Amino acid sequence: MDLSLLTNISASAPAALAGAAGALAGAFAAFLLEERRRKKEISETQRSKLLHAQFLLAEKINSITNLKNTLDEFPQETNPAGVRAMIYITIDERLSSRDLEPMIDGQWADQAAEILRCDRTYADAAGWLTRFNQQKDRMESHPDTKLFNLDLEKGESGAAVDPVLFIGLNFAFKNLRESVEHSHQKLPQALDSLIAFMKQNYPGRRTIRVSPKKKEGLTK
Repeated sequence: MDLSLLTNISASAPAALAGAAGALAGAFAAFLLEERRRKKEISETQRSKLLHAQFLLAEKINSITNLKNTLDEFPQETNPAGVRAMIYITIDERLSSRDLEPMIDGQWADQAAEILRCDRTYADAAGWLTRFNQQKDRMESHPDTKLFNLDLEKGESGAAVDPVLFIGLNFAFKNLRESVEHSHQKLPQALDSLIAFMKQNYPGRRTIRVSPKKKEGLTK
């Protein structure tokens, strides 16, 4: 046997091992970078869902505040037949468990469920607004509805209306008031819970703040 061959093999072994170790270390470093990138991407996707939920809640708070401001102009004893139809741009999109997915597991699960319940209060208020306007339109277009003592300068008038329609209108107006008041109380609580979760899990990142807009409702 040629002993020089063994010498060459022995001399090259450490270099081969070093090369293999270097390649392995490089692959491991690349794996760690990819894993870090993937986790960051997932984190940003989850945060985007929460920001979307915050945006919806903020918009609904502004909307319900505007509607409440209009309703507050009418004393509790106001005859609903004298209240004009209220036309507001309402927000149809609802929050879902998917929007609050980062909160679902763990200690924030109950808060996530409560946020969804708070969000439903807005849908209830929007539903009663629609029902009030529909009842108002039915009553005004009904052949038995008669206006009298009309005073355009004071914006006052009397009316003779169908009793069944009036009962329906009164019921809708009462529930509209109550649902708007309830939603106006609950939605800020939902947003506060969401912001608290964001601050704990995404410290230093921006959250959405609410500055209620001036009243934008239209009446007719």
